[in-house]
Amino acid sequence: MNESGEPQPNTPLRSPEGNEKIDLRILIADDESGMRGLLEMVLGMKYTSVESENDGKSLLSKLSDPTYKVDFIITDNTMPGLTGLEAIREIRKIDRFKNTPIILFTSDTGGIKEEAESADVNAFFLAKPFKNIQELYDVIEKLRQQH
Repeated sequence: MNESGEPQPNTPLRSPEGNEKIDLRILIADDESGMRGLLEMVLGMKYTSVESENDGKSLLSKLSDPTYKVDFIITDNTMPGLTGLEAIREIRKIDRFKNTPIILFTSDTGGIKEEAESADVNAFFLAKPFKNIQELYDVIEKLRQQH
């Protein structure tokens, strides 16, 4: 790091534990500010870039910018205006995001999984609340390996 605390070029970024961060750009959408903050904090310790939006419409707006780049999307399903599933349907219509890994958080595990499978949105479902942060890390790594 230089005197101002910025990383030197070609110097690996490190998490607070001293481990190198994984170069992954993650975008989160959740209407609950506490959940957004938690996800930004815990994912920011392991991955290089974590941003968030507070609803599905804002998520789509950000992704519609042709200069915006993201490697991974995590969205809650139950949000006002546009659900996570509705947002994913629209995201999959954008060519550059057709194969981007997406995790859909939902506390309504009843019919949403079947609805999404019938819509062929290609998303991984994770029950909310999740058991522990390692479960989320494991799902992200599994999906990264598949893409």
